[in-house]
Amino acid sequence: MSEQNIVNISEVNLQQTLQQSMNVPVLFYFWSARSQHCEQLTPVLERLAAQYNGQFTLAKVDCDAEQMLASQFGLRAIPTVYLFQNGQPVDGFEGPQPEEAIRALLDKVLPREEELKAQQALALMQEEKYADALPLLKEAWQLSNQESQIGLLLAETLIALHRSDEAESVLKTIPLQDQDTHYQGLVAQIELLKTGRRHPGNPAAAAAGRTESGGCAVGLPAGAAAASGRA
Repeated sequence: MSEQNIVNISEVNLQQTLQQSMNVPVLFYFWSARSQHCEQLTPVLERLAAQYNGQFTLAKVDCDAEQMLASQFGLRAIPTVYLFQNGQPVDGFEGPQPEEAIRALLDKVLPREEELKAQQALALMQEEKYADALPLLKEAWQLSNQESQIGLLLAETLIALHRSDEAESVLKTIPLQDQDTHYQGLVAQIELLKTGRRHPGNPAAAAAGRTESGGCAVGLPAGAAAASGRA
C-alpha cells in the first residue's frame, strides 16, 4: 500500500486529508470488515489508487474502528464512497459498483491523459528542454484529436528545434477561430527561419534562427489548467 496514494483515516488526520483535496481529489471509502460488498470493493479501489499513481488519494475509513468519525458523514449504507474536491463532496455512491463506473466517476474530476502530457511538456519547454518535450506533445496532440492549444505548443517546440516545415504542417491544422496572437507569432517565426535558409547572410534571418520561443505562457485546455491547480 502506498502511503502517498492510500491513507487510513482517523480523527487525527481527517482535517489534513480534507485539506489535501484542495490540491488532489480524495476518494473517501467507508468500509467494514463485516461487509461482503467491501471484500469485493476494497481491492478494486486499492488497485485504481495504484494505477492512477497519485492523481487521487484513497482515504479509507474503518467504520467499525471509527464509529464516531463515520457518523459525522451521515452514512446510510456500507460501503459508501464520497469524492471530495476543493474540500467539498462532489460525487459518490453507495453499495458495490463495477470498476468501469468508478473510473467514470474519477474521470469527471481528473485531467485527461493528453492534458497531463501537455503539462509535463510545458514544464520542459520552460526549461528549454525542447527535445524532451517533443515526444510528449506529439502524443498529447494525437490523443486530443489535434486540439489547437496543444498543437500550438507542438509547433512552438518544433520551431525551437529548427524543424519549421513540420511546425508549418501542424499550424495548417489550426482552425481559423483558434488562430490567435500566439499562432500569428509562430507563423512569423517560421517565415523568418525560411528567410534565413534562403539568405544565410541576412542578419535578421540569422537572428531568427537563434530565436527561442518565449511564448510558453499559452493557455492549456480548461481541464489541464484546473488539474494544474490541483497538482
